[in-house]
Amino acid sequence: METDREKWDRRYQVRYIEGIPGPRRWLSDHADLLTGGRALDIACGVGRSALFAAQHGYVVDAVDISIEGLKQLRLASGKLGLPINPIQADLDHFSLPMLTYDLVMVFYFLDRRLFGPIKEALRPGGLLIYETFNAYYLRVMPEIERDKLLVPAELCRAFGEWEILDYRELTDGDRPVGSLVARKPGNTS
Repeated sequence: METDREKWDRRYQVRYIEGIPGPRRWLSDHADLLTGGRALDIACGVGRSALFAAQHGYVVDAVDISIEGLKQLRLASGKLGLPINPIQADLDHFSLPMLTYDLVMVFYFLDRRLFGPIKEALRPGGLLIYETFNAYYLRVMPEIERDKLLVPAELCRAFGEWEILDYRELTDGDRPVGSLVARKPGNTS
């Protein structure tokens, strides 16, 4: 049976031969909120969000299980001279450092056990940008495991004590997602 790392390594070996695509639209649409500092890209893949954040003044820790994805990120960040630290780790066994980041980004990855550690990893005033598939994705991919999909308003409930700057739930089309931009309460200085 193929491991998670093998599955993602195989995908990244083939998929991004032409180069790494630009950032997710949800991230680029909120570029005006990016003020620099330290950032964390969780389940970064080939690092498209990490590259964008680094271009906006962040020193980025980019964590993923895939050696191949991180290899491509190293090449791209090296060519561009961007401050990105690729970290190969299985998020089932990786501890997020406390009060370290000004920005945490999560795209198309859901592990509810990380909600608490994400809250602790962000500094007061820090920004969370999160987007992943919701339960309506079952219409597109019925074989996906339900626990990998957001239920309605889940991100708002999980981070409800924070300042919600933007939120949406798309239920139609081929990419139904829940998307959140939230700021951790507290002083930003």
